[in-house]
Amino acid sequence: DYKLNPSLVKKLAKLVEEYQVELYRSVIKEGIEIVMLGDDYAGNSGPFMSPADFERFILPGFRTIVREIKNAGAYCIKHTDGDIRKILDMILETGVDCLGPLQETGGMTLAQIKQQYPDKVSVMGSVSVDLLIRGSTEEVRQATKKCIAEVSPGGRHILSSANTISSSVKPENLKMMINTALECGRYSM
Repeated sequence: DYKLNPSLVKKLAKLVEEYQVELYRSVIKEGIEIVMLGDDYAGNSGPFMSPADFERFILPGFRTIVREIKNAGAYCIKHTDGDIRKILDMILETGVDCLGPLQETGGMTLAQIKQQYPDKVSVMGSVSVDLLIRGSTEEVRQATKKCIAEVSPGGRHILSSANTISSSVKPENLKMMINTALECGRYSM
């Protein structure tokens, strides 16, 4: 618990940082061009810890990991489902290239993030996983077209689901999302 034993948490965080830096350096040396960092920082109602605690316990190692990935020549995508607005500036300060998959929760939208940070970060998402599980193919088609129309103009958007594609997702809905993206989601060259 980071509140009860902060020094132990900092030591563990340092071990994770050192391990991840070595891991990513080695896979990039073997030809990997994009590293996607996992670890959730937020749920639908906001970050799992206060911004001050995030800055104290998570940000230093996270910053180092991103810097080393980029220094080794790869792009860095940060997995960021949940409402990250309270810690978004700190996440972007690390230099990540892309955030995603982003869930549109609690008023946070991909279009808003692109507008607020137009040249700083790309975004990935955001077709609702719930829709992919429970919706009709036509609802998925319309949601995919809407996402492309609202987020893709100007570039810096990777269309994807808003979170992990689980075994609960209807195969026909995933196929519809992909086919709609291929039909409607091309950037002009």
